[in-house]
Amino acid sequence: YRQVSEQALRLGAYTEARTALNRALELWSEASNPVRAEMLLEAARLHFIIDESQAQAIIEEAMRVAEVLGDEALQARATLLSGELALKTGRHADAHTFLAQALAHAQVALDVVCRAEVYHQLGELALREGQMLEARVQYEAELNLARQIGDQTLEAAALEGLGFALGNSGGSPEDILRYLRQALELRRGLGDRFKEAQSL
Repeated sequence: YRQVSEQALRLGAYTEARTALNRALELWSEASNPVRAEMLLEAARLHFIIDESQAQAIIEEAMRVAEVLGDEALQARATLLSGELALKTGRHADAHTFLAQALAHAQVALDVVCRAEVYHQLGELALREGQMLEARVQYEAELNLARQIGDQTLEAAALEGLGFALGNSGGSPEDILRYLRQALELRRGLGDRFKEAQSL
């Protein structure tokens, strides 16, 4: 069922993906298990798209499992998702709190990908709050980590964020276009048509 959910998600069939993942969670009833926590986080991401009102409760269940297991990486991802949800719903103070917690967990877990994702969300938060210099600092931190680990998806996101931050702070058109073109080229190379369209 989890594989069916992943296939449906790739096809954009979100309701079918949720149904399959819920069935997988029913079958995997052992509460204190990292696989269940990972599936709960996948379910929470689906609810971001389908019904964000239920997402936080699912994240909190995943967090309880991660805390019982003492799994810093899972705790990092759960608090990162809480931060993303808070940002999406305009709760900026909560977003700051959750993202700070996520960064602390990710540093303990030595989870470089999660750290980069936290920096991206901190950049998005700074953009929303009109703090363009802070946004650039966070996107540059994401960019450095993305290049260290060779993650072009994160690299493209950081470059795009830098372009937007410069565009909102009177940056030169040449610099803005340079960042956005680099992001577009990376996304074309990755075959990410959805993100490529966003970059155009």
